[in-house]
Amino acid sequence: MEAALRLPNPSPAPLTADGRAALIVVDVQTCWWSLSPCGLARAAFPNLPQRTAALLAMARVHGVPIVHVRANYEGSPHVATMRRLNPSLNTVPILPDSEAWARERPGEPVVFKSTFDGFFRTELEACLCRMGVTRVLVCGLVTSACVLSTALGAFHRGFDVLLVEDCCADRSVARHQATVAMYADYCFRTASTQDVSELLPRLRAPSRAPQALPVHIPGRAGAVAAGEKAAAEAAAEEAEEAPLACEVDWCSAARGASPGAESTRSTAAAASSSHEAVSSAAGSGGAAASSQHSRRTPSWSGQQRPTSPASAHAGRATHAAHAL
Repeated sequence: MEAALRLPNPSPAPLTADGRAALIVVDVQTCWWSLSPCGLARAAFPNLPQRTAALLAMARVHGVPIVHVRANYEGSPHVATMRRLNPSLNTVPILPDSEAWARERPGEPVVFKSTFDGFFRTELEACLCRMGVTRVLVCGLVTSACVLSTALGAFHRGFDVLLVEDCCADRSVARHQATVAMYADYCFRTASTQDVSELLPRLRAPSRAPQALPVHIPGRAGAVAAGEKAAAEAAAEEAEEAPLACEVDWCSAARGASPGAESTRSTAAAASSSHEAVSSAAGSGGAAASSQHSRRTPSWSGQQRPTSPASAHAGRATHAAHAL
């Protein structure tokens, strides 16, 4: 089964020490491990505590920053559905209480998330960008859920992702192996703690030290209110989108005065002139037509997107800096 899930990739990219790295520890919490009533992950992966503790110790010795990601789902909209679908798996409160063997040290950031993806509406990307990180090592619980979602979240944002396979666990070995088989050498690479121990001494230190993030753990009412507020803000932003919204691309700083950027500005100027002409010609009797034209946006060209990981990372860092 595992072989059938893997894509044919006879020559995957070799594991190198390129880029500045950080270790992301996903959801190593009591609700998923020591307090889990079913105990499936503990039974299937009894060596996880020792291996994870060793990985964290190696990262600290070699100056690789560690970012801890924790689930705080009490109040998240998906929890009710998750408990209906899995009544035997989610009988304890899903709170961000860490296991002692994976607890953060002073100065190590902790990011609290409300969904499977550690990047969704959290400070994780901004935290990594501030340190100049381009590669992330990912480990934690549960392989087929939050570990996978966070690894793919990093992949979608242009980070080079390395899954530390023997520092991850699922509710069965088969589920863990199937998840790794489907995505290894497709969206991320995998390594063992032994591989990482050989790689860490050769990794470059981040350009900046990690900074402590503000601790904000909303309760049930607070999380629901925050979710509703975020949804309302997103709807308002979409409704009030500027006519030339494509000109405000967060990668524009990385592109600089590239032909794509010039094309965007030229197209935007043409659209703006066209709108002014329509408004003048319409006069007071053409207010409806003017309003219709005011919502038009110039066509988007795929050439305006960054074509290299370096430019994409520069754009992310610029975006994060403006957002903070």
